Amino acid sequence: MKNMKGEVRQLLKDNDSCRDSDAKLVATFYYKKFGGKAVFEKKTAFDFLKVLAEGKIPFPDYITRVRRRLQETEPELRGASYKKRHKLSDDMSKDIHNL
Repeated sequence: MKNMKGEVRQLLKDNDSCRDSDAKLVATFYYKKFGGKAVFEKKTAFDFLKVLAEGKIPFPDYITRVRRRLQETEPELRGASYKKRHKLSDDMSKDIHNL
């Protein structure tokens, strides 16, 4: 998990879009970690699923769990949607309290 943590942290620092989208984070992780365009152009979806099923690459849930933990402890890695959600949550709390 320690190696994965550093790799996910770097992706979050380098790509703002990965901060708010698990799909983009996972896709970018696989793309950068496992060969980039040259490799993925040659692989079929079946090849990719086979490697995933054999456990040779991390399962997407593991990558997103690392992201959640990093964003919990390192607020600078949070995306814009996090801030929007929490602003709405705070506003809703105030509205409910005022009832």
